[in-house]
Amino acid sequence: MKRKLAQAAVMVLIAALVCSIAIAKRCHDKKMKLPAQAEKSLTESYPDAAIKKVEKDEGDVKVFEVELALADGKEIDVTVAADGTIMETKNGIEASSLPFDVSTIIPSGGELFFVEGVEKILVFRDFV
Repeated sequence: MKRKLAQAAVMVLIAALVCSIAIAKRCHDKKMKLPAQAEKSLTESYPDAAIKKVEKDEGDVKVFEVELALADGKEIDVTVAADGTIMETKNGIEASSLPFDVSTIIPSGGELFFVEGVEKILVFRDFV
């Protein structure tokens, strides 16, 4: 019985290790090298921003998710293609900047419904 428990624990640890390696391969990496055109496009669009993270999306199209730290302390996520095309931006905004009180459209349900954050998402190009 103890041997089976030990084997099960080892299997769980191995599975956790494999999962963490797979996640690490996804490359939340500030040092990942962006293609020159993508970096140029980001520099031109956000001249005072610093790159915090770069993640290469999986798939046929070379697309990068880049987290930028803006000079005002805010952050913005930019999806940029290898050719420099900015495809999407996401940034948090204050709920007070919305045109109406969001809480009026959320059904009352106690702890089931709550607003955790508000994002502004602009999609410039479809993902191919």
